[in-house]
Amino acid sequence: MLEQYPHNYWEQEIAVGDILLFRFPTTEVCSDCDAPKRRPCLVVKTGCYGTQNLMELAYGTSAYGFSNRGCEVIVRQSEGISKAGLTRPTRFTLNRRLIVSPAHSGFEFATHGDPRIGRLDQALMDRLHSLLARTLLESDNAAIHHRTLWDEQCNLEQDSHAVVDRHCALLPSQVMVGGKE
Repeated sequence: MLEQYPHNYWEQEIAVGDILLFRFPTTEVCSDCDAPKRRPCLVVKTGCYGTQNLMELAYGTSAYGFSNRGCEVIVRQSEGISKAGLTRPTRFTLNRRLIVSPAHSGFEFATHGDPRIGRLDQALMDRLHSLLARTLLESDNAAIHHRTLWDEQCNLEQDSHAVVDRHCALLPSQVMVGGKE
């Protein structure tokens, strides 16, 4: 299996903004095979989990659609297309991401034993960083919102317990029955 996937240490050089070929898991399959379609994917994050190197990939497509608008990096200028190693305009959808190991069998190695085909230009890198920052901010805001709801729920439960505790603490002689003590 190691012979099938050449080890040129490309995974140690992977960086955010790289574009590589990967068989992104989708419901679409190519007509002559059963595997998911090979497509360009954008590296949006790299890191380690223990000793395992991982990367987060964003789905790339040349199809023009209206889904996932606003959270995408679109490569459409001829210079950007060339630098990215693409053959036509492509949009990378940050709403469709996948975390994989460099050892994943979905990588498509080019003739030089490296799945990387290119890199985003600086303007598109700025767009990517802006989108990632916005995504992080939105997730932080959602976490704060959920924490606030949780705190409010806990406070309501504590208040209702306090009311019950106060009523239980009344002596039987202090309980009013029918408006009278």
